[in-house]
Amino acid sequence: MHKVYRDPTYRDTFELINNELLKKNLIVLNNDNYLSQGWESINKTSLEKVMYALTRRGRNETSNSPGKCSMPDYCGPKNTYIGSHDAFAFRLSYPINEELLREFDFKGYDFGKENVFIWLFQNKMGFQTVNPCKEVHIYHMHCVKAGWTYTGKKKRIDRVRNQTGRAPFSLLT
Repeated sequence: MHKVYRDPTYRDTFELINNELLKKNLIVLNNDNYLSQGWESINKTSLEKVMYALTRRGRNETSNSPGKCSMPDYCGPKNTYIGSHDAFAFRLSYPINEELLREFDFKGYDFGKENVFIWLFQNKMGFQTVNPCKEVHIYHMHCVKAGWTYTGKKKRIDRVRNQTGRAPFSLLT
């Protein structure tokens, strides 16, 4: 464990990838989500040109307090795509240059950040994006009310930057 003096950004993540994790299969996952079934089905050889941008599923989780919390399921059988993503699987074969690193300089709690993330992979890095969330599952576990509800007052960075990438529901590639 070490002390962190500021909120980490996705730029920090990609600097780590540049220095330590090139040519490795990676998953960037929001810290209030966890992996479940289906990951063994991903075509790992496709990860150099295909990024999996997965929508989370909902699930009841037991919290430390009495009772349960229920999370919305954004990828259930009756759901339609709304642009929500919480996990990204990919492999980088080359380091990201400084210009592109600057574009990843946003925080994990910035509203719309997942759409910017997808847009950069699609438009700056040449990746195809897929979202087989009905086959490859992640779950959101956030039983504490932390005040992160989007009220419309804070501007979404995907709209401010005009970088709204999309990865509608799809099948495995």
